Amino acid sequence: MQNPINKMVFRKFFNWLWTPKNNLIVQVAIFIPTFAILVTSLISMQINKSKTGSAVDIFTTNGQQWVFLLVAALASVLVFVTSVGYFKNYWRLFKGSVSMDLLIAIGVHLSYFYSLILTIITLSTKGYSGIDMYFWDVPSALLTFIGIGHYLENKLMRKSSIGIKELLQLQNRTAILVQADGGTKQVPTRSLKVGDIILLPKGQNVPVDGVVIENSSDLDMAAINGEPLPKFVEPGDHVVSGAINLTTSLKIQVQKKMQDSTLTKIIDKLENIVDSTSKIQRLADKLVKYFIPSILSIAAISFIIWTSILYSIDKTSWPNYFDNETSGIYYGIKIGVSVVVIACPCAFGIAAPAAIYAASGLASKNKILFSSADVYEKLKKAKYLIFDKTGTLTQGKPTIQKVLGDENFKIIAESLASKSHHPLSQVIANLEADNTRIVITNEQEIPGYGITGQYDQDTYELGSYKKMLDKGFLDKVKIANFESFSYVALAKNREVVLVYALGDKLKPDAKKIIQKFHDLGLEIVIASGDNNEVVSQIAQELNIEHHHGQLRPEEKLELIKEYNKKGETIFVGDGLNDILAIKQASLGIAFSSGSDLVNSSADISLMTNELHTVYQAIYLAKETLKVIKINFVWAFVFNFLAIPLAISGIILPWLAAIIMIISNILLLSNTLYFKNRTAKKLIKIIQ
Repeated sequence: MQNPINKMVFRKFFNWLWTPKNNLIVQVAIFIPTFAILVTSLISMQINKSKTGSAVDIFTTNGQQWVFLLVAALASVLVFVTSVGYFKNYWRLFKGSVSMDLLIAIGVHLSYFYSLILTIITLSTKGYSGIDMYFWDVPSALLTFIGIGHYLENKLMRKSSIGIKELLQLQNRTAILVQADGGTKQVPTRSLKVGDIILLPKGQNVPVDGVVIENSSDLDMAAINGEPLPKFVEPGDHVVSGAINLTTSLKIQVQKKMQDSTLTKIIDKLENIVDSTSKIQRLADKLVKYFIPSILSIAAISFIIWTSILYSIDKTSWPNYFDNETSGIYYGIKIGVSVVVIACPCAFGIAAPAAIYAASGLASKNKILFSSADVYEKLKKAKYLIFDKTGTLTQGKPTIQKVLGDENFKIIAESLASKSHHPLSQVIANLEADNTRIVITNEQEIPGYGITGQYDQDTYELGSYKKMLDKGFLDKVKIANFESFSYVALAKNREVVLVYALGDKLKPDAKKIIQKFHDLGLEIVIASGDNNEVVSQIAQELNIEHHHGQLRPEEKLELIKEYNKKGETIFVGDGLNDILAIKQASLGIAFSSGSDLVNSSADISLMTNELHTVYQAIYLAKETLKVIKINFVWAFVFNFLAIPLAISGIILPWLAAIIMIISNILLLSNTLYFKNRTAKKLIKIIQ
């Protein structure tokens, strides 16, 4: 019966060994003596050849062939312990699945088992004195260099995914639940239900979306929407997961479970894009499926050709093919292994994922969420960029543009407006800075018109300027040229004395960003439900030629269909009325001000309402596609040039492993350079 203590020690050892870092340490520790013996053997062979004409190494000369058996033992540890996972590739091949690791496995195992057979034959025919180095150094070199490469690749990948890690750090695994008796207990965040009350201490992250029911505090929202200044919240205000409580503890009523909350959805989208396979990557995977059998065929043909060439040169050497380095099989295997190793299409496998990982990190830092890896290809042929107007190009909130008439009546207008729930009335009511209002009596709100009331025995009406004129009110303001504003008038005893011109302002950076889109060669279009006059004026201000107003949601859908016939479309919106257009467009972009349904339907979600994020998203996607293509070109050129060199015998197996790893590191370094360069450009866009 096996000792349970020994079993536990054995398990702990292998758990330690199979961590990437420790595995690499063991591989390097084994390779160093192997490499030292190899170099000593090669140098001594050259020295002896120059002195005696016989290329015999120092170990053979001194009868120390045990050194080669040591190298064989070290190689066995690598093949059967630290890198035993490579054997799985043959099982996958049997099931019809091939991967890039298959070439490495074949190169390592071919050189290992050939050397093993050669050693056994030599021991049985010539004895201990006939043992040579053979290919024992090749498995050590290949597995060590490839291990170093994988370690560096993973390190670079981790650097590319910093944005995702930062968001994961905002997720609270536990929350403080307030119980019915007023007591508290710590529970897993995933166990929270809608309606639960939680306590959020100062300095902690909001675990789930909810509404404040007790106390007030400042929340740091920077990680969620990019706002640099804290947001003040009080009872009745909504809070989202991931926000950081800065000042005092809050009691929050849960409105969404953890899996439905804002932060979880953001992370899910990020993980989805990282895990999803882009169209380019799917093409690369198909190429690899054909590439690997082709390389194996080339390696086999190279082996046969070189073996045949050496046999034709010296036909007497046939019985000695398993004898030494000059034999045909020995040299043929060396060529075959070199071809297999240097052709390993690792670069094809990491070209797209590395770039997408880097782009995902950059996007999350800039409050941009891509729904899948296919976003990059969708943008490639985009011709039309179609904007909704309200809340997209404009701020989405009406503001006072002009005040016309006798401003002495403003206090009355604002006091009357405070009694109305109409959005335009609320804008006028909020103008009063000192909150000093007069008392209006007998107020009555009239749907579709406005509100009336009495003050100091006079009757005042606040409502549609146009309807007042239609009703025959005396007009003391007399606006000569009507612009594309909403006009709200104040009348005293059926006499118009004051008029407010209200309009939706353009976002501050709208003109600059629209010009940048023009510079990208995109045709800009406005598709809005607002009246044609307002849409026309906005289009004129932004130098947009194509614009469409008074569109119902289904009409927006039909408009997108028409543009799709002419070329690929991008639609940018934020409201429920945009959801059909977002789904119909080749690529849909939604602002965070939209509903959850709108955001879930979009290919790109923007966690801030700043217009420049649209440009940043499109610019980032286009740059990512460029670097993916550059990476693939590099991978193709490398294989195209390196394989003939391996076939010709110029590149040896250990050198092939080094060159392959250098190729991968250069590719990842290019991706990291792209990330750093693009990060700086994304900052410049908003300056």
